[in-house]
Amino acid sequence: MGFTFCVNPGIYLIENKVGAVPKLLSKDGFDPQFIGSDRILFQSFEGEDKTYKSISIDGKDIRTHFTSKYATSVAVSPDGNWVAFIELFKAYVAAFPKTGKPLELSANMGSVPVTQIAKDAGLNIHWSKDSKKIHWTYSDEYFTNTLKDRFTFMEGSPEKIAPMDSVGIKINLEEEENKSQSFDYQLIHWVELNGFNK
Repeated sequence: MGFTFCVNPGIYLIENKVGAVPKLLSKDGFDPQFIGSDRILFQSFEGEDKTYKSISIDGKDIRTHFTSKYATSVAVSPDGNWVAFIELFKAYVAAFPKTGKPLELSANMGSVPVTQIAKDAGLNIHWSKDSKKIHWTYSDEYFTNTLKDRFTFMEGSPEKIAPMDSVGIKINLEEEENKSQSFDYQLIHWVELNGFNK
């Protein structure tokens, strides 16, 4: 169905408190995520290419960081220095330079360091809070890479990169659910269906 029958779609910010009112940040975009505490990254489209933009939490200063033909998921590290992404089902991580110009996000880009992190495929990529580890899932397994171990130039990096893991930790869905942390704001990808929002 897509967005054909949607009313007031967009990216909204809402304070995490009773009675808070959603604030529209952008009528365009989807899949929002925080970059630090004051900016929000989101995906959009320009023609056939995906674009990855950010906007300040006051709804101003939109910047385009990446464009890509094949990347389907992007996760910026909490410190804002790295970007993990999935391209044609493979998972990669690259440096996130603050050049002021959009980069073509690709496994083959030569302008910044980039490395593959998943041997087979990767889904649900996300970062540790300290930006030192990357996590992802594949099938019924959970994988983790330490960032410095996938490059040779970082402090504490090996002289030679080890082969990628092919066996992860089995996911046990019967484990007790973890309680989420408390945040000041929540992001909403707001979609009201005409005739179903009453």
